[in-house]
Amino acid sequence: MPTNRAAARLVLRLAGAGLTAAMAAIHLSLWAEGYRDLATIGPLFLTRTTTRVSRP
Repeated sequence: MPTNRAAARLVLRLAGAGLTAAMAAIHLSLWAEGYRDLATIGPLFLTRTTTRVSRP
């Protein structure tokens, strides 16, 4: 059975992973809704989404 500290670390890691996935989803949604049409910002939004999803 994990200790309280190990359980807390696991919960924090899972929360961090969930928040990271949520941020990636938000960026992808914004990109799909029109940011892709902006010359510089569009590609940067897509890059940000892919780097959020692919980070270990």
